[in-house]
Amino acid sequence: MNSSSFCARAVLGLLVPAAAILACGAEPTRDGTRPEQLATAAQLLAAAAGTVTGIAGTCLDADGNQTADGTKLQIWSCNGTGAQKWTRTAAGALVGPGGKCVDVAGAATANNTPVRLWTCNGTKAQEWSFSDGQLRSALGGCLNVKNGSSTTGTAVELYECVPGAASEAWTYNGAVEPPPPPGEGGGGTGTCAGASTAVDGIADAAHPSGKAPPTCTPSGYELAYVDDFPGTSLNSGWTLPSGFQYSGSQSWVSSSMVKVHDGMLDIGMTYSGRPGDESVVGWAQLTNNPVAQLTYGKLLVRQRADVYRNVAVATLTWPVAENTWPPEIDFAEDDIGDRHWYAFNHYKDSAGEHAQTVHDSDLTSDDWHTWGIEWSPSAIVYTRDGQVWKTETDPQVIPRIKMYLGFVMACFQTPAPGDAHWQMDWVALYRRL
Repeated sequence: MNSSSFCARAVLGLLVPAAAILACGAEPTRDGTRPEQLATAAQLLAAAAGTVTGIAGTCLDADGNQTADGTKLQIWSCNGTGAQKWTRTAAGALVGPGGKCVDVAGAATANNTPVRLWTCNGTKAQEWSFSDGQLRSALGGCLNVKNGSSTTGTAVELYECVPGAASEAWTYNGAVEPPPPPGEGGGGTGTCAGASTAVDGIADAAHPSGKAPPTCTPSGYELAYVDDFPGTSLNSGWTLPSGFQYSGSQSWVSSSMVKVHDGMLDIGMTYSGRPGDESVVGWAQLTNNPVAQLTYGKLLVRQRADVYRNVAVATLTWPVAENTWPPEIDFAEDDIGDRHWYAFNHYKDSAGEHAQTVHDSDLTSDDWHTWGIEWSPSAIVYTRDGQVWKTETDPQVIPRIKMYLGFVMACFQTPAPGDAHWQMDWVALYRRL
């Protein structure tokens, strides 16, 4: 968002230490708690995860609940600890303790290759699918308990798939997030014809916005993540910050203002107008799915927002690592509420100080549009509905670290009493090849 509120924005996400909120002057929340008492993203991830059960009813387990790269993965008696909590992402990763992924060592394909815990990197060594009761690697082969033993502490490994083998039988007991199929929000298997910047979705009258996500992959990219917002709740890749006053604004952030319905993500604002009350807004951010966190890529968001004076909205990227802000790219933002759209690119200047570029899209609209960026080492290209409307090539303003997608709503001035809605039909993220 604009520079008047950037310090407060250090709280975006629960990956930033709560002390950062206090450093920017945040007050205790209205229920008396301090920001440092809020749930962490890791706690939210653990709450959404499930177990992977295998031979003789044992559970896939990270040795000693350790999180270091290379930690042994094994079977152990199921005990409900964090060492046995795994989140299955839409891209096929199994994310466990410390946000690390189940990984085939060295991306090798030989029988008996160790399978371990490792920093998530989106490679095929960390891509798994459940099929016919087996956990199959994208490299080939299946997750196997070494020597077919049911003794606790036995390591797991990659081994050729053997139908019916008890040592390769696995069940995931969490919320499954399968990638949507082509034509229903998936990325498809073919490469899109024409320029990558022209890709913005396909006509589909069944979608709220009249367009579905692309069913092909833009040239020069690979699909990282698509969310069509099915059902009535977000998948576990999303975090909903809640329970604090957004410093620098007149907004109280609450997860109750984020809904999924009718194929849309709906982020709301409500204000009673009663003395002592404040506006309540929602935030959502894609922090819990490592394969959706990008260093360079193409991001597309199909969205609209009600015209509502003093209700600001920003679709943005934010650093994954703590204490690294800026950078931040707000590629569709309106701070006033009249739905005249801008882009704000926050960066560090040559002196290491915060600076920003501001770009006017020349569009005022509360209707559906596909907003996007193509972010590479040499440029940030801003797109709307498959058309380029701004390009930045100054090396100083281009982020070079891993970022995630976020949606932030705020009221910097008091709005009129009532309700407002900001809706997303879908998001599609692509990793640059």
